[in-house]
Amino acid sequence: MTFLKSKPAYVVAAAIVLGVIWYLTRPAAPPPAVAVAPVPAPSIPRPSSPNGLPPSMGPMKTMAVIDLNTASVEELQTLPEITLDYAQKIVKGRPYKERSDLERAGIPHDVAQRIGPPAIIKSVGPAPVPRKGPGN
Repeated sequence: MTFLKSKPAYVVAAAIVLGVIWYLTRPAAPPPAVAVAPVPAPSIPRPSSPNGLPPSMGPMKTMAVIDLNTASVEELQTLPEITLDYAQKIVKGRPYKERSDLERAGIPHDVAQRIGPPAIIKSVGPAPVPRKGPGN
């Protein structure tokens, strides 16, 4: 008797499973048969500047690259926030291997980070020894 009472539940479950299988395996609907003609984009006049950049970017500023291990006090003073005092400290604290070494010379961390891209530190010390490969 219990089989007859639970039979409707099996039928409902089977119908749900078959519906899910049909839904997942049905063919995709064909695209609508409406032709859409391409519309050309409107021509917007774009102002240009002499350097070829959009006016919103303003003029490009070029800066000389300054090596902190070889630059003079005057050259160091051209870097952002480097005063005469800081430039003299940089010269006295040479050589540097990385930007964080500037703090050892008395340059505040935030100033050392802001001198950024124009200031570089070239490798100091002996050249690396070449490895001997299988052919040497």
